[in-house]
Amino acid sequence: MVVVSAVGSGFINNNVLKGACVFDEALELVGPNYRSFVTVMTCLFYTLGLILLSGVTYLVRDWVALALVTSLPFLLYFIYWW
Repeated sequence: MVVVSAVGSGFINNNVLKGACVFDEALELVGPNYRSFVTVMTCLFYTLGLILLSGVTYLVRDWVALALVTSLPFLLYFIYWW
């Protein structure tokens, strides 16, 4: 199960790095008046995700369990997407 989780995390991390491209494309889609709002909202949700991750790491001390806890929601998303 750890190997499956690690492979899934590898696929997801590749897409996380592409987030900057998505951010740039989102800014191009909105008008100039809303670009600052989109930037603030993107940074806000990124920060809230990091805060949530720190809370999860505080509750789950074992690194194997942490890898599973943080990777399994993406598995559900992958099944939904498929």
